[in-house]
Amino acid sequence: MSKRVLIVEDESEIRSICKSILEKTIGLHVHAADSVQSALELIQTQQFDLAVLDVHLGDGVGFELLAPLLDRNPNCQTMIMTAYNQCSEEQKACDYGVNFFLGKPFQKDMFVKAVQTLIK
Repeated sequence: MSKRVLIVEDESEIRSICKSILEKTIGLHVHAADSVQSALELIQTQQFDLAVLDVHLGDGVGFELLAPLLDRNPNCQTMIMTAYNQCSEEQKACDYGVNFFLGKPFQKDMFVKAVQTLIK
């Protein structure tokens, strides 16, 4: 059975590219959301093996999704991605127990390798 991934990214082009990479390159089953609210709806109805979360979203921050996500999916791996490549963002991700921090822009190969490592 294919691993299930949640991508939460408010920029449609990045969301679409990430979804396409994961589906076509790795063969994952991907659900995509463009906001905290739409992600929460998916989290309530779906199980995920990996969540790829943007930090800054139009209606909140990706960190808000970690508690509800991990409550329903305790073994879910988490990746934070952000264009705000500041040490404070990376430290916050560590404090929340995020498994991988990825700065934008990123290389496709780095994204694929990180995802493959997380879903082993």
